[in-house]
Amino acid sequence: LHACDLARALGIPHVLVSPMAATLSALGMLAADVQLDYVQTVMLPGSTPIEILEQSTQPLVDQGQKDLHREGVHPDQWCLSRTVDVRYVGQSFDLAVPLTSKFHEEFHRIHHARYGYSQTETPMEIVNVRVRAVGHVTPPTIPTMPLGSADPAAAKWEDRPVVLPQGMQPVPHYWGTRLCPGHEINGPAILVLDDTTVYLGPTDHAAIDTYSNILIKVGATDG
Repeated sequence: LHACDLARALGIPHVLVSPMAATLSALGMLAADVQLDYVQTVMLPGSTPIEILEQSTQPLVDQGQKDLHREGVHPDQWCLSRTVDVRYVGQSFDLAVPLTSKFHEEFHRIHHARYGYSQTETPMEIVNVRVRAVGHVTPPTIPTMPLGSADPAAAKWEDRPVVLPQGMQPVPHYWGTRLCPGHEINGPAILVLDDTTVYLGPTDHAAIDTYSNILIKVGATDG
């Protein structure tokens, strides 16, 4: 209801209203990969053989696989990666480095890139081992419709009196569920959807795209 006025006050030129505005975050959860992170503090010297470090991460890998299975992700869509948190002895901060046979060299490189120097002669220590378990999911398909006529007359409900900055005046109301791709509406207008209400100010302009999003070009003033 206040999106256009807020955008205008902040200098934002466009507003997008999803056809599923009330459940957009839930749709995002369905479309996002499952990502689980695990960490175990080990406090080991940097000279620790990589075989020992890999053994230290194995319980985390096992837990990640169990959790991905519980999330319903097929094993073909699993991706597990191992990293170690490394620092020079005496430092109070560490850097995450991929766990490979060359993690020492990689730590020096990352440290130099981050802080502008490295200390290749200084002993290192490994603070934590980490595992990230990612389950790739197939996002839902969002249907589209071709653009049609710009005339929104078929979606019009009625004109109703509304108090605007200029005073009381009749404002056209439109059923949001009847708006189709291609329709264009000039403000002032009110779009009534099942789960939200959209107000277009006198200088705002809305167009419905192929995904049934309401794309609003925010006017410079509220009238």
